[in-house]
Amino acid sequence: WHQYVTTELPDPPTAMCVVNTSVWLGDTRSHLHAYSATDYHHVFSYSLLEDNTEESPVIAILFLPEQHRVVIGLSNGRIFLVRSDVPPTTP
Repeated sequence: WHQYVTTELPDPPTAMCVVNTSVWLGDTRSHLHAYSATDYHHVFSYSLLEDNTEESPVIAILFLPEQHRVVIGLSNGRIFLVRSDVPPTTP
């Protein structure tokens, strides 16, 4: 390994996927975090559930490169289809 980097996350990660040039991580509180795979900087963090009163960990992240989309599954059964070419913004 030529480089080794660690980072602190607010909650334990539960799913991970490489999306384009980023590594996307899902956590126990339905948050999505992305970090650059080239220089390791934080790209974005996004909450998939607005109220966060229900604990529903991210259990799956699947990259669909031909569609420029990412499928994200939560433990409560909700599925999100998000764009992979535009970072999300929290409302």
